[in-house]
Amino acid sequence: MILKQQESIDTQSKSIDAHTKNIEDLYRSQGHLLRRLFGENNDPSQG
Repeated sequence: MILKQQESIDTQSKSIDAHTKNIEDLYRSQGHLLRRLFGENNDPSQG
């Protein structure tokens, strides 16, 4: 019984880690888009 619970917790933990990584990637790309839109990044090569 306890072993099954531990397996379940491990599975959920891995799932949460994967979701967290996806969310971090989304925030990173969103921040990149916002910088391009609002010109905080003063790099002329970006148009």
